[in-house]
Amino acid sequence: KTNISAIESLFTIEAHKERGISYEIIRYTTDNQKEYTQLVIWQIENGHPLREFEFTEQNSPSTVEVATAEIAACRNLWLAHCNAHKTEDLVEHLYTANTIYFNHKPIIQGFDALISEYAYMNDPEYTLDLQPLKFEIVNAKMAFEIGQCSGSYNGKYILIWQKQTDGKWKIFIDSNI
Repeated sequence: KTNISAIESLFTIEAHKERGISYEIIRYTTDNQKEYTQLVIWQIENGHPLREFEFTEQNSPSTVEVATAEIAACRNLWLAHCNAHKTEDLVEHLYTANTIYFNHKPIIQGFDALISEYAYMNDPEYTLDLQPLKFEIVNAKMAFEIGQCSGSYNGKYILIWQKQTDGKWKIFIDSNI
């Protein structure tokens, strides 16, 4: 309900050329001097960009080095579970209970639905690597990541990491094209 007084794009990348989809991280300040970071999935429709998905979080100071290292360790564990074809362990250990998976289909929510969606990772031939392209600590409890997958799936991904009350970082929102 306040006006935006300043806005800047921190990172934009084309995620899927044929479908006209791009990912962007935006930072803006409101008239009351509050700062927010927003992750947006854009889709070009009839020559105009439309917000297909967005998530906004208020900024606040945080310890970047600690969060970055902790999340990197979680990402490595994610890869270990994925490449060991342990989908249930991957979801149960690294996703929030109310996790959201957005893949341009109906939104998937919760452990059971995500385990079912990720069943293809149980294939012994499936391999994946994640390479962060932009990692943005938003506040002490939230971080945005846009990256590149390679291996059995080659495309862009989004992860929104959320620090839990027990101090562990888990994935709240996951999306890929």
